[in-house]
Amino acid sequence: MSRIPIKVALFVAQPTVALPSLNLLTQKGQLAGVVLPSQNDPVLNQFAHSLIQQQIPYAKLQFGQEHYVVDQLNQWQCDAIVAMGFSGDVPEVLQQATEFGYFNLLLTDPRYYAGMVPLYWQLRQGETKGQATIQHVTCKDEFSIVAQQDYDLAPLDTYSRVENKASNAAAKCLDYFLQQSVSAGKLATNFVSLSTEQKFPAPDEQMLRVNFAKMKGKRVVDMARAGNPVFNGCVIQLGQTPLSLLQATLVDLPTYGVRPGTICYSGGANGLIVAVLDGALRLDVIANSDGIFSAAAFVERFQIHAGMTFT
Repeated sequence: MSRIPIKVALFVAQPTVALPSLNLLTQKGQLAGVVLPSQNDPVLNQFAHSLIQQQIPYAKLQFGQEHYVVDQLNQWQCDAIVAMGFSGDVPEVLQQATEFGYFNLLLTDPRYYAGMVPLYWQLRQGETKGQATIQHVTCKDEFSIVAQQDYDLAPLDTYSRVENKASNAAAKCLDYFLQQSVSAGKLATNFVSLSTEQKFPAPDEQMLRVNFAKMKGKRVVDMARAGNPVFNGCVIQLGQTPLSLLQATLVDLPTYGVRPGTICYSGGANGLIVAVLDGALRLDVIANSDGIFSAAAFVERFQIHAGMTFT
């Protein structure tokens, strides 16, 4: 049995989302060190500089040279590895490098949302709750979920807001895991096959495009907020001009039987109202190459009027 409290090496590929967990481990005196990817990335370089300023030891993980990191872990007297943002198969040498093993700290439940940008798809699918998850990696086709922490997804939450919520929930999940699971020396044995993961791709241009003829209003609302700001919302097309829709709201207004995508109201108290399959939608925030505009400013500047059609 290792020391209590145990020492954790935090593997960080996404510094922004890892900060709450890093702060937690530092405050509790349980941070053994930090391991970063080897690529020359401005965000990672700035993060490495901040680690130096805080006198936090760190190493860089390069593919094929995992033994170097294992040596560092031994020098740090590390008991467990917790990784945030690292993807791909975990080399066996890292799985076996510490007493407790290798764990992924995820911002979503991988059984339902995994892949490149799971938070985006979680929002786009209209979920009302997410779960930060700690996953014990044991081999290429098995893992066990050993801890989870809920966080809410509110109707007006954007990607950035949810990322912040999920990052803080991840730190709470890690705290619980360290206190209850690892310190007690008891890990979950409920192994789940990786084939049960629901993997989503990074959205391409076509996936970000709104089709008013086929999409209901709530779907458009969720597409816009899920992509705000990471993908500039979603794409709507007025004539030959693509625009970014960053925020939209369902409204209870008549559409007079016009086809979906048709502008029913423009300007005044109602703003910019468009017919959708199941009612009416107010386009609140729109962006193009000239900047970001409220509906009222967009209508006035570009002379938008009722009867024009989004495709």
